[in-house]
Amino acid sequence: MKGRKKSNTIQNWLPVVGEVVDNKQEREPKGDVNSNLLQILACKYQIDGIENASSIKFNYENFLGLSRWVSNYGKGDEVDILYNPDNPQEITL
Repeated sequence: MKGRKKSNTIQNWLPVVGEVVDNKQEREPKGDVNSNLLQILACKYQIDGIENASSIKFNYENFLGLSRWVSNYGKGDEVDILYNPDNPQEITL
């Protein structure tokens, strides 16, 4: 139910154009060879004249197609973001 509630609230999130500041792959903090590989897209964006920065993490093994798509973004590229108006640090693509 928790995932469903969050999904419903995303419908109220607002669009903003951001800039990619970093795009990398790394293992989850466990660090062992069996830990999940993550694709991490770090972005900066402005909301009402205030600069914000946040990251989006994608589980590479579970979302292979999406992670490959996200890995094509380079530093300085524009990216369309949706942000939570109640918590502007919470973003998604």
